[in-house]
Amino acid sequence: MAVARVACRAQIGLLAPVVQVEVHLGAGLPCFNIVGLPATEVKESKERVRAALVNSGFELPAGRITINLAPADLPKDGGRFDLAIAIGILAAAGQVGASRARSSKSSFSANSVSPERCAPSVVHCPPLLRPRRRDTR
Repeated sequence: MAVARVACRAQIGLLAPVVQVEVHLGAGLPCFNIVGLPATEVKESKERVRAALVNSGFELPAGRITINLAPADLPKDGGRFDLAIAIGILAAAGQVGASRARSSKSSFSANSVSPERCAPSVVHCPPLLRPRRRDTR
């Protein structure tokens, strides 16, 4: 069992509340679940993340992958969580440094569309402006 936490930001109008992407890797039949009030496009991120990781030369962990987007009562939509989910999976699997991924001063947000690049999320201004006030990169 491995766990990793990665911060990213949701977008609700001009607000950019912090969302903790909690990744749990467990034993069992291969399964990839996303919980925490995700919209349809967030649920579809599991296929985008899976493809991006495999095509980037990383190994997708065998077994159960459970992604919790906390807080659960905050609506989450769009592909802005893709990069945070991918980094969380890699950190939990030990393929990237977990200490850097869970740093309180780091926040990740991007759509993963191909191994060569990350596409910027739509309307990124609030998530970019908010961290400045909280000493977050």
